[in-house]
Amino acid sequence: MINYLVSSKHWLRVNLIAKRILNISALLVAFIILSLAVIVPSVSAETTTQITNNNYNDDSPQIDNGKVVWSGGSERGGKIFLYDIATGTTTQISNNGQSPQIDNGKIAWVGSDGNDNEIFLYDIVTGTTTQITNNDYNDSLPRIKDGKVV
Repeated sequence: MINYLVSSKHWLRVNLIAKRILNISALLVAFIILSLAVIVPSVSAETTTQITNNNYNDDSPQIDNGKVVWSGGSERGGKIFLYDIATGTTTQISNNGQSPQIDNGKIAWVGSDGNDNEIFLYDIVTGTTTQITNNDYNDSLPRIKDGKVV
């Protein structure tokens, strides 16, 4: 069953407009409002789920296809975590990283290689991590779309 929301504010506005402009009865207005409500269902119930419970900052959350990725941790640079909404499981995918991005089963983030910051890519299906950049520069703020990382 789908619930529909028609607020009294909208009812009053439509009722006044209908009476003034169209000069029709309140009964017909009610029928119109109910008909419109069936066409445009509202979200009547949303749930909030806490997915972290720790003593440090969790930031940069991103969501895609039922997966949530974020950085968090007490060490400098943090860690990268992945939460699967369907299973309710959390997986740590990196010991260092920040600014994670997720798209189509791939997660990109910036992390240290021991010398400077580089871009890394994690494949959710295979569970493998690949270092994308390897240079003498501090790479930052990766973006991912359709499997391509910039």
